[in-house]
Amino acid sequence: MRLVPLRVRELEPRVETSGAGPSTERVLASLDKRLGGAIPVARPGRSSATVEHTDVADYLGASGRFVSAWGVRAVEASFTADCDGTTVYGSVSTWYGDSGAALRCGLDPAEEGDKEQWVAEAYTLACGDGS
Repeated sequence: MRLVPLRVRELEPRVETSGAGPSTERVLASLDKRLGGAIPVARPGRSSATVEHTDVADYLGASGRFVSAWGVRAVEASFTADCDGTTVYGSVSTWYGDSGAALRCGLDPAEEGDKEQWVAEAYTLACGDGS
């Protein structure tokens, strides 16, 4: 049986400024540098819904209720830039990378060592509280 994943939310990269300021590409390049640049942040036009997830966990032979979850890392930041003597304020919202988790209802992922918030949210959505 093939199950269709449930999308909880979708992230669309955007940069907003209070006036004429640095280009979107310059802001995102600066953010890449600040984050270490190993995995570049998504550029406008690339939705988090487009991330491919080809790996599927094999639960054959196991008993219980299992959940596969995938997510991206959201980034939200504010900034100021000096543009020819004018201070421009801005914000950036984007995402980068992707992660997966294989969860078993009844085994709290936090107690199993995975304390990431998105994993806890996926567990609660799929398994409910106290499953």
